[in-house]
This record gives sequence, structure tokens and C-alpha cells, in this order.
Amino acid sequence: MLSDLDRVRRQGVTSVVLDLEDSVPEADAASAGERVRDLLLAGAARAETAFDTVAVFVRLRQVQHLPAFLAETAQAARLLTGIVLPKTGPEHVDEAASALDGIGDDGR
Repeated sequence: MLSDLDRVRRQGVTSVVLDLEDSVPEADAASAGERVRDLLLAGAARAETAFDTVAVFVRLRQVQHLPAFLAETAQAARLLTGIVLPKTGPEHVDEAASALDGIGDDGR
């Protein structure tokens, strides 16, 4: 996937959304999440990547996945431009805000 991101950068793409909600069938959700996590961790391990010039957003499948996703990708959080929240009802807005509270305060 890192090579895909490098390819779109060379094509002049300025931002991408790694969509784990609508673009992924339920049966593939876990492996797609792992691929996104691995992409971020691989990008964090490289000195220079497409992350330097392409704004990268991740759209999670459910708000409830946000805390675990942030914990699993903490060392690569600097590579993300942002998180796109999935479609949700008002009952989950506070949960999302709590999960995001403090992000960026420590340089992430």
C-alpha cells in the first residue's frame, strides 16, 4: 500500500481518504483495518514517504473503533492529517470527542 500512496503522489494527488467504512465489505473489515495500520507503521519507519506531501485521512467503520485505532497507530499518528468520522448518530458524538481529546497535545 505504501507504493500505492507513492504512486498517487507522483500523479499529483494532494489528499486521500483511507475509507474503512463504506468501501470495505463486512467480511474484509478486519484485514482492511490491519492493512491501514501496517501502512501507517511502515510510513513511520521510512525517512521520507508520500505522507510528506499527501494529506492522508482515515475514515473508520465505527466511532467505537477510534480509541483502539489511535492506540495501535500512536507511533505513526504524525503521518495522519485527520480522522474522518463514520456516519453516526448524536449518541456517539461525545464518544468520538472523548477519543480525540488531547490528540496533538503531545506532538501527535
